[in-house]
Amino acid sequence: MPAARVHIDSPLPAAAALSRACALFGSLGLERPVLLYGAELDAAAVLLGAHQHAPHALRAPALEALALPVLRRRSGGAAVWGSRGVLYFALGLADASTLMACPPGRLLNRNVRGLLAGLRALQVPAHYFGRDFVSLGTDPGVYLGWDEEPDGRVLCEFFVALDTPFTLPEGVSGYPQPREPPLRGKQPTTLNAAAGSPRAAGAVLAQLVDGYARGFDLSLQPEAPSALELQRAAELELELHVRPDDEGGLAWSAPHEEAIGFVSAGARLDTGGCIEAIRIGGDFYQHRACAAQLQTRLLGAEPHSGPIGAALDAVYSARPGLIEGVRSLNTLRAAALQALERARDLR
Repeated sequence: MPAARVHIDSPLPAAAALSRACALFGSLGLERPVLLYGAELDAAAVLLGAHQHAPHALRAPALEALALPVLRRRSGGAAVWGSRGVLYFALGLADASTLMACPPGRLLNRNVRGLLAGLRALQVPAHYFGRDFVSLGTDPGVYLGWDEEPDGRVLCEFFVALDTPFTLPEGVSGYPQPREPPLRGKQPTTLNAAAGSPRAAGAVLAQLVDGYARGFDLSLQPEAPSALELQRAAELELELHVRPDDEGGLAWSAPHEEAIGFVSAGARLDTGGCIEAIRIGGDFYQHRACAAQLQTRLLGAEPHSGPIGAALDAVYSARPGLIEGVRSLNTLRAAALQALERARDLR
C-alpha cells in the first residue's frame, strides 16, 4: 500500500499554491512516493505553461490594462486562468509508474484516473479522451499538465473549473487565429454547471484525494508544510513571475500551429555565426531534460537544416513520450530555422 502525503490548503493566490506544491514535491521518496496537494485559488493570475514563449502566448497590453500577474507553472501545456472559482490540485509521484504501470507516452492517461474517480463521486460525468483536458459532460472543465524530472519524478497539475472556466479571458491570448479550434471546438464549462448544483471547494478537493486513495489503495498521511518547506515555497514563488514581453535575449520565429496549440523557436548566434543559444517554446509537454539536451547538441553548430534535424531526432526520438502535443518534429525544425535566420539578420 503506497503512502501518500496529503495537504489541502486554505484559499491562496495562485503563486502561493503553485510554489507550495513544488516545495512539497521535493519530499517524495521511497517511503512516501505520492503527494496529493490542493488549494482553492483566490486571486486572478495568468498561468503560463512551462515551455510557452510569453510574448507569443499573451497580449502584453491587455495584461497591463487588467493589472494581472503572469506566472510560469511547472507543468507544460497552454496558459490557463488561475482565479477565484478555479481549484488547483497537484499529484506528485516518485516515478510515472508509482500508482500503476505506465508505458512511455501514457503519463496523463494512467494518472488522471484518480481525478476522474473523485469527480464521478461528486455525481459529475467526467471523461478523459486523451488531450489536455477532462470533459465534464461533453465540455472541457479541467485542464491537465505534466512535468517529468530527469530523476524520474512526475508532477501532474490539474486546474478544476469550479464555477469559473479555466480558459483565458477574451483578448489576453497573443496567438494568431488557429486553423483548428482549441479544446476541439468545445465551449469550456464548470463543475458546478455540469453538476447542476453548487459544490463546495473543500468538498471537491477532498473527493479528489479520495478518488486516488480508493483507486490506488493509498495510505493517506495528512501533513502540513514544515517551516523549511514554507521558506522554500517563498523562494520558489519569486521565481514564478514572468514579464509578458521578455524575449529572453533571443530572436524568435513566428508561432507555428501544432496539435494542441502553437510552437515557436528562439535563437542567438555567436560572433562566428554559429549557434550560441536555442530554445523551443510552445503549448506542448516535454521531459524536463530535453531543453538542455537540445541546447548542448546544438551549441557551436552551424545554423543549417542538417544539424537542427539531427539534434531534434536525437533528443525527441530517443523514446516515446518525451514530447506530447506535437505531431511532427518538422514543425520544430521549421521554427528553429526561421529563428536562426532572424538571428542572422540581427548580427
